[in-house]
Amino acid sequence: MLKRLTTLMTTRLLFAALLLAPIAAWPQADDLPRHAAIGLAVGPVDLAKPEDPEHNPPTVQMVVPGGAGEAAGFQPGDILRRLDGAPVASSTGFARAIGRHIA
Repeated sequence: MLKRLTTLMTTRLLFAALLLAPIAAWPQADDLPRHAAIGLAVGPVDLAKPEDPEHNPPTVQMVVPGGAGEAAGFQPGDILRRLDGAPVASSTGFARAIGRHIA
């Protein structure tokens, strides 16, 4: 039960972080490089089950209009298998990997 609640809370936090990420990509006055914001809500297909790349993979839940994800052609329902040639095991791992990119 605790693991399920933790997974659900993590998914909700990731969902909120990815939705708010485009705000962080707005141009700043100091012109320093900013981390990438893709504008996607990502989570497992079934929120009631543990995320698993084979049986409950990280999936695009929502695409933020006007965001980089929309420009890249992502659509709700897309399953995230690989990013930069590396396997995507979880929505958290996907968010972490995207955050390492420079906008």
